[in-house]
Amino acid sequence: MRFTQGNSRYREMFICIETVVRETFKVAFLTYLVFYLLDYLTPGMITNYFNINILLIITAVTGVIALSLFKKSDHNASYVAIWKDYAVIGIGGLTGIALTWYSLKSIGWLGVAISVIVGIVIVLISLNILFSNDEND
Repeated sequence: MRFTQGNSRYREMFICIETVVRETFKVAFLTYLVFYLLDYLTPGMITNYFNINILLIITAVTGVIALSLFKKSDHNASYVAIWKDYAVIGIGGLTGIALTWYSLKSIGWLGVAISVIVGIVIVLISLNILFSNDEND
């Protein structure tokens, strides 16, 4: 039996909690990524004043709660990917390649190879998410 069955008051409260958990996950995750990138580019800029592992813990906890308790939102089965979707995926892959190469450039050609593999994995996972069929959930 799902939590959302029954009394409408409990259903509204459940939807409100679900929204708070999902939004908390998004904000904590994006904040962690931005802080991590800033601290990576200029060491000590964030970590001298704030422990970013707190954001990582919040992200992990809210992510687990969101995935385990709440049903995935319904996706439109007839969604057709547009050029913007592919552009975002491509930019994400290129960004992954650039950041990985920047951090591994000291190891030479192996750093380039690892960077390309990371970019390919980012693109493939993104395409898998874009075209995944959620009917089996």
